[in-house]
Amino acid sequence: MLINNLASRHTEVPAFTGDRGIVLVAGNKDTLARTLTTIRLLRNEYHCMLPIEVWHLHDEQPDANIKQELEKLDAHARDLSNLDLIQPITKRRDAEKQFQIKAAAIINSAFEQVLYLDSDNVPVQDPTFLFDTPEYQNSGALFWPDFWKTHGENKIFDILDIECQDDWEQE
Repeated sequence: MLINNLASRHTEVPAFTGDRGIVLVAGNKDTLARTLTTIRLLRNEYHCMLPIEVWHLHDEQPDANIKQELEKLDAHARDLSNLDLIQPITKRRDAEKQFQIKAAAIINSAFEQVLYLDSDNVPVQDPTFLFDTPEYQNSGALFWPDFWKTHGENKIFDILDIECQDDWEQE
């Protein structure tokens, strides 16, 4: 349904500007601070050369100083409400947390192959090699267990018509 919706709205999908890259989301000041720390680590300590996009909602865009720091780190702030995107979004008024921006950032990314890092993910080395691992090459995806387990009341089990699994959520 999403693909059909996107196809009906866009007759021409923009070309990817990069093969591989890192996508991060900075939804508020706290996540922006963590995101900047991760980018500094990637660039200054691990010398990671992958291009980086930092996505945000329009009313949570970084100030001029932060944008300048992102530019110095060769990371690009991108606004999810930009109407030229494949799937622009705005802030949900009915939700404190804006988890939908994670998927929207990946969908709208300029990269064909995306490494999504959540704001609480801390790489321990340059993650570029992950794209060349047999696991990624065979499946096109890699996931890590999150700290949390999915609650049995989660509606995903009803939507997928499956029994609740006692398993870790995925990042």
